[in-house]
This record gives sequence, C-alpha cells and structure tokens, in this order.
Amino acid sequence: MNGRKSVLAALIFLVSAAAVPAANVYWDPPGGSLGVGQRSSLDLVFEDCQPSGAVDLPSVPDVSFGRPSQSSQTSIINFKMSRRTVFSYPVLPIRKGRITIPSFTVDTDEGKLNVKSATYDVGDATVGRSNLSIESIAGSKLTTDAQTVWAGQVFSLKYDLLIVRRFNPTSVGDLVWSAPSELVTEPWEKPQNISAIVDGETRVGFEYHTRAYARDSGTLTIPAANQLINLEVGTSAFGLFQRPDIQQYQISSTAPTLTVRPLPSPAPADFMNAVGEFKLESKVVPQAAAVGEPVTWTLTLEGTGNWPENLALPSREVSKDFQAIRPQVNRKTKGGTLFDGSISEDIVLVPTKAGTYTLGPVGYSYFDPKEGRYKSLTTDPVTVIIRPALTSATPATGTPVVS
Repeated sequence: MNGRKSVLAALIFLVSAAAVPAANVYWDPPGGSLGVGQRSSLDLVFEDCQPSGAVDLPSVPDVSFGRPSQSSQTSIINFKMSRRTVFSYPVLPIRKGRITIPSFTVDTDEGKLNVKSATYDVGDATVGRSNLSIESIAGSKLTTDAQTVWAGQVFSLKYDLLIVRRFNPTSVGDLVWSAPSELVTEPWEKPQNISAIVDGETRVGFEYHTRAYARDSGTLTIPAANQLINLEVGTSAFGLFQRPDIQQYQISSTAPTLTVRPLPSPAPADFMNAVGEFKLESKVVPQAAAVGEPVTWTLTLEGTGNWPENLALPSREVSKDFQAIRPQVNRKTKGGTLFDGSISEDIVLVPTKAGTYTLGPVGYSYFDPKEGRYKSLTTDPVTVIIRPALTSATPATGTPVVS
C-alpha cells in the first residue's frame, strides 16, 4: 500500500512539474527584414517571468532604439496558465546591410536569463503597401552657396526637404545636424514652406538656412542632416470609422564637400585676421577744448565676417601731451547672428598743454573673400585745437572779471 502511495505521489509531482512553464526571454520576431530609415518595432518578450530591474540592451552599430512601451498578458489554456510581459522597442536602422543584436543576460524574478542573438537584414524602406521606395517619395538636400571658399569666409548652408503631397506628410520632426568641429556655425533659421514639381508630381516641404565659416584650410565633408517625417500610407477600419495609417521614416540629406583655401601669403603687417567686408570709422568729440577738458576719440569697425575669432581694433598713437584713460570696448552683434557685428573703442584723452594736434590716421587691413585679396582701410586724420586752461581771472570771452 505504501508503495502505491509513493508511486502516486511521484506521478503527481512529475505532472505538476511538467505543468510549470519554463521562463524564457526572446526577441519577436527573432529575425527578418527591416527598412533603412524606417521606424519599426521589435518586441522583447518575457515569457512566464518579469524583469527585476532595468533592461540594458547591448549596443548595436547603425541602429537606434527608442524608449519601449510595455504590455502584459495572462492566458489559461487546458488549465495551464502563462503570462507574458512585452517590451516593444521602436528601432531605426540608418545603414543598409545585416545587423545583429548580440546575446545578453537580463535579470528576472526567475533569475538571470540569457536572450539569444537576433539577426536582421536592412534593405530599402518601402512606403506602406505601395511597394514604392522612400527615396521616390521624400528626399532632402544639404547644399552650400560655393564649393570653394577661403579660410574664415562666411558662406551659406541650405537644407531642403520635399515630400510627395499625396502622402499627406502629417508632421515633420526637428532638423538634426551636428556641425563638424572645423566649422563655426550660426543656428538654423526658422523653416520656410516650399513646393516643387518633381517627375510630374507636386511635392511640398521646408527650406532651412544658416551660415558658417571654416577656420582652417583643407577639404571638408559637411555631415548629412537627418529629419523624421510621418507619412499617411493608407487607412484602417476602426469600428464604423476609418483612421489613417501613419508610418515614420528618417530622411538623410546629401553631404556636400567643401574646399577651403588658405589665405594668400604674405599678409600685410597690419592684418589682424579679419575676413569679410568691413568699414572703419574715426570720430573725435570735441575737436576744440581747453587744457584739462576731456576729448573722446572713438574708433569703430563694423561689417560681416569672422567675428567669433575675437577680432580687435588696431592700437593708436597720441602725443605725450595727452593723458590717456584706458579705452572702453563695446562689442555688438545683430540679434540671432554671429557674423554681423561691430566693435568700438572710446579713448578719453585729457590734454596737458595747449596747441594743435592731429589724431590719426589709423590703418586696418582685412581680407576680402569676394575679390580674393587684402584691402586696407584708413581713417582721415582729425585736427584738435587745445586752448590754455581757463583761470578764475580770465573767462573764456577774454573780458575782465567785474568784481
């Protein structure tokens, strides 16, 4: 009798053990195809277990993983209960070819579990069920207004995005572009709406502008810009209503090449690294004063050029008959720009002797990239007349003081 009970208990144990599902974590689908620049979804499935901490995915070159959404399911089939927790990751491949998510270990409430590797082939993205490539529906270009520039020369960058209008581009993400370290760049201006006819179809989109200059000579490839777009690729039924099917794609622009020429050598002795278009102004107020009365000499340089290189004004020479107070420097740029600006210096001169003095001229050389040569600016000399100091016995009119 005891033997029969032992056998029965063993059978019950085996049946119970068989009914306990094995915990598992895996990718769904475990392989297949993805579209380059097309946002898809990959599920990380926790079967009969739960993650016990943060899930750290391994790094995969040329693929970005977004923040996952999470869902849970519980089912009972033939008295067998199973539970699933699904992390749905948005994935965006940016290169064609084969990618592999390496195997990794994840902490769960059933202990550490291994996730097998998964391999996918990344090919051309197609738009909805049209079988059309995304390149035939949308495209972007990054262009410069010149293919060859001088070091320090300000040039324009333009980015155009055009999308076939019948795909009703519902929204467009921010322009994503990383300026190379060789460039000094202004922020992109607000986009303008544009349209064009391409291959007989109307395309709509946006145009962006900015300016930049390269500090050093050489050949520079300007990185492509990226932008996410949402396209309406069809409709699906939702009860009595229909709703549009939206797919998201990343559009990458062209990457132009720029040749940067070094400035001609030798440069003038008074060249202070200014490249662009400038004008120099000198002003003296007042031009007649008495000994001990201050005279302000203002020198101003303004124009369009490579102001972020900390452009400065030349030094000035004055007679030893003046006491000079340290100049006040004022730098300005137009709102939202880096390359349209001015610098001015006010030197306060206090004369110690009467006489006639000349302030200036002042010379300044800069490089004009449009003409490809150095130019010199020279201010006109200003004559200043200094009278003897006034005394209490001798007023300015020369009339004796009446007591």
